[in-house]
Amino acid sequence: MWAWRQPFIPCCYPIIYKKNVNMRGLFLLLLLLAATGQDHSAQTKKQGSPATAGGADRYDKLKVDTNYRFMSMESIGAYFSERLQELKRLKETGAGVNVDSVYHEYGFDLNRCRIKYLERNAKDMHNFRHLLYLTQDSRLEHGRLQALFNTYPESVRKTPLGEQVFRNLNRAENTLEKPKIARLLEYEFKSVNGNAFRIGEVRNPYILIDFWASWCGPCIMENRGLLELYGAMDTSVVRVIGVSLDVDAGKWKNVIARERYPWTNVADLKGWESPIAKLLQINGIPLKLLVDKDLNLVKYNPDVPYLRKKFTK
Repeated sequence: MWAWRQPFIPCCYPIIYKKNVNMRGLFLLLLLLAATGQDHSAQTKKQGSPATAGGADRYDKLKVDTNYRFMSMESIGAYFSERLQELKRLKETGAGVNVDSVYHEYGFDLNRCRIKYLERNAKDMHNFRHLLYLTQDSRLEHGRLQALFNTYPESVRKTPLGEQVFRNLNRAENTLEKPKIARLLEYEFKSVNGNAFRIGEVRNPYILIDFWASWCGPCIMENRGLLELYGAMDTSVVRVIGVSLDVDAGKWKNVIARERYPWTNVADLKGWESPIAKLLQINGIPLKLLVDKDLNLVKYNPDVPYLRKKFTK
């Protein structure tokens, strides 16, 4: 209405004014109505359209209930898959909700649900293998994972899988030896273009090294959160390097192109047999290492809130 009233009032005012001085009041009333219409329009824009509000309501309903008692690990996976699909549909409708910002949170909630399920079903040896993945998520409570591990009988804890879980739980995350970091930085990877690349050539004060793979769903989920943050990060201070544990160059490059990762991506295409994976005893991904130019491990598995606080401009 304001777009219509604005040109209308000035052209009418001289006519009204000449015919009757008392019409000044009418003119002032029209001005008041126009201003009110403008304020109402601004308020509507601020609150959002009904479609946007509806989208937000739908998003609220999709928030994860981590207290739900799932009947199996498979049902947990199905539950989260359904919500991810609905989030994607919600994004496609243009409902005004930035769903990419919650993808990495879903991964954390998924693992919290897994822990609760394992705590209720600790006697089910079939589920013990899930504990290995959970020990890779640094956001989870270490003491809680340790207590869960201790509930299993020694015959299970002494298996090769149990010993790996034990190593993960007792890994000296904050004291990764400098010689190992030095070897990581000196190792020759190949870039997407096939050029030789050594992480040690980077001159930024900090380097965020992201170990991932194209077949790793949680990796891609976490990196969507990093991707959203990346534009606000001070890249003169921190350099992000993606190190893939892929063996298939085509699949690796396809995911990089599809997800539009703007940071440097390298690989040796040896998968778990990579000398670096063995050197650092990497047995699960996603895994991120934040190191500095003095070869110190600054943070093991830093999450998006940590990176936002430390590196945003």
